[in-house]
Amino acid sequence: MGAEFKDGVIKDGGKKLGEVKNGIIKDASNRKLGVVDGDKIKDASYNLVLTVEKDGDVKDKSYRQIGKVKDFQIKGMERELDITIVAAYHFLVKKLV
Repeated sequence: MGAEFKDGVIKDGGKKLGEVKNGIIKDASNRKLGVVDGDKIKDASYNLVLTVEKDGDVKDKSYRQIGKVKDFQIKGMERELDITIVAAYHFLVKKLV
């Protein structure tokens, strides 16, 4: 079925995976998993995990390209910032690195 986003909440098959609010990604237990900081995605300890370039390239912390933003779309998040989409995918759907 795939993950879907609505009203800040990401669900998969009706099961809540987590939520996104003000650049903070939390799991279903309301535990902070990560944050969006400019063009960087950081874990809950503020360690760099991923970056998203203006051209849509998604890179790991060593700045190696691992894909494009379009590779990590979640249904319903089309109007969100690219960085938020990638962060939600990474922390709630599938770890990218």
